[in-house]
Amino acid sequence: MTLEYEPILDETTLETYLQIISQTFHATRRHWDHWLGFVGRDNLRLIRKDGQIAGGLGFYRLGQWFGGKIVPMAGIAAVGILPEYRTAGIAAQLMHENLRELAAENIPLATLYATTQTLYRKVGYEQAGNHYRHSIPLSAIGQHKQRLPLRRVDLDDFSALQPLARARGRITNGNIDNSPGYWKRLTTFQDKDIYAYLLGDPAEGYVIFYQEHVASSQRINLIVRDVVATSQAAAESLWDFFRSHRSVADNVCWSGPAIDPLLLLPSELPFQITAPQRWMLRICDLQQALLKRGYPATMNAELHLDIHDPIITKNQGKFILHIAAGQPTVTSGGRGDLSADIQGFAPLYSSFLPPTTLQAMGCVQGTDAALETSRHIFSGPEPWMALGF
Repeated sequence: MTLEYEPILDETTLETYLQIISQTFHATRRHWDHWLGFVGRDNLRLIRKDGQIAGGLGFYRLGQWFGGKIVPMAGIAAVGILPEYRTAGIAAQLMHENLRELAAENIPLATLYATTQTLYRKVGYEQAGNHYRHSIPLSAIGQHKQRLPLRRVDLDDFSALQPLARARGRITNGNIDNSPGYWKRLTTFQDKDIYAYLLGDPAEGYVIFYQEHVASSQRINLIVRDVVATSQAAAESLWDFFRSHRSVADNVCWSGPAIDPLLLLPSELPFQITAPQRWMLRICDLQQALLKRGYPATMNAELHLDIHDPIITKNQGKFILHIAAGQPTVTSGGRGDLSADIQGFAPLYSSFLPPTTLQAMGCVQGTDAALETSRHIFSGPEPWMALGF
């Protein structure tokens, strides 16, 4: 059996790939034609078995916030294999080759939402963050005195939104630093009319949303694609804006962390969490991942790592992470006081789980001192993102 991994170079192979993912995900060709404009044709890959196209994937070139810094990341999407090839190990080989490509480009991270975790764990991905959908009745929102001016913004111009999204990213883990294509995805959804407003002048927040009709009713729900409030005044103005829709709308739904600070402000709290998901992370270039990640400016620490990675050889071995006044350096060698395979290291890196929990689950092993040092280095807010790929 001969397997070949390659980019899409002509219209015929592009058409075949789009047919494969349409069949895999039960979505229309119109949907995937639209998606292609977000991800970019240059970021599509195929795998052939004995010359025949068996499947493929796409990936966004993005950044992801960790420790207050943007780490370059590939957002993996639309992984599809034809049914007749799904038991031949071709999906795993597709992911292997993609990881090697990303590592060769020195892209530190790859992130995805898995339809099946088994496949992705085989190639070193692990759960590393959350995606929650919150819902609350507009009737639970009390009146707020502070009201910033609202300004409707052009969806083709995200320049006013980007600084606010980055302000949120600096104080969180896991948020995406959007590319132009990803901004287009945020501001486009099926056949919905999308609205975007800035809160304040100068802006202290924004909201991007659409209105969804409630079945068998003349009422609507407000479905938020993304929302940022960088101040109390912005948060209160946001809730007041939602409350102003009470005559026509029942609920507002948005994505946020499990402990969302926005939920401090409603007068009542009958909120629901719907469709919680966990996204998975794969470290493709360990040294770059450690160097690009942020650390507190006051941090001085040294951690001796021993990492096992059967796919990407440059991640394999012992490394010393040294942090002086928040600035990291990475060198080869050391004692290997904290050992992990690349899969088990991902939820530590993202601040998803503390090292003592990961050791109890068999994901890492280390001395007491190394566990405490790694807890200090990788502690941070809950990793989450607002939208998938």
